Parts: sequence; structure tokens; C-alpha cells
Amino acid sequence: MAGFNVEVPHALGAARSKAVLEGVIGQMLSRFDQSLGSVEQSWQGNQLNFRLDVKGFQVSGQATVGESRVAVTGDCPWLLRSTLESGLRKELERILKG
Repeated sequence: MAGFNVEVPHALGAARSKAVLEGVIGQMLSRFDQSLGSVEQSWQGNQLNFRLDVKGFQVSGQATVGESRVAVTGDCPWLLRSTLESGLRKELERILKG
């Protein structure tokens, strides 16, 4: 397993950015349902803990929503690390534009 870390600044505030993330997560889970195995997610305040199986690979971690940034850290197979980090960064930048 390899660690991944993505931080994206935003100007939405914690409450708004958390609401945006919750909506997008639901959409993504529906869109990629065919590729996903088990999915676990739970919010504790402004931290999302997650674990999911993507085409047989396990990805797990935490997303922390702050007033001016969202940070996502976790573990994934090393073969997916680069693709996961770049894709996650692009998606977060897109949805957190405001």
C-alpha cells in the first residue's frame, strides 16, 4: 500500500464545502457503481472516514474539511497512487470553485 495526500484550498467555508462534498460523493458512488465493491463512509464532524473497493483494489482514508482547505489522505495500492492523487485534485478543484 502507498500513502496519498491531496490538499485543495477553497473559499467556501467549512459548512458549504462539506455540503458540496456530500452531494458529489453520492453522485460519484452512483456513477461508478459498476466498478465498486464494498463502500464504507462515515462523517464525524468535518472528517469523512472512508473505505472502498475499486475493481478489487482497496482504498481507505480520511477527508478533512476546513474553513479554507480540504485535505484527503489515505492508503491505496502503489499502482493507483499517481492516478488517484491527480484525479482527486482535479475533481476537488472543480467542485470547490464556488
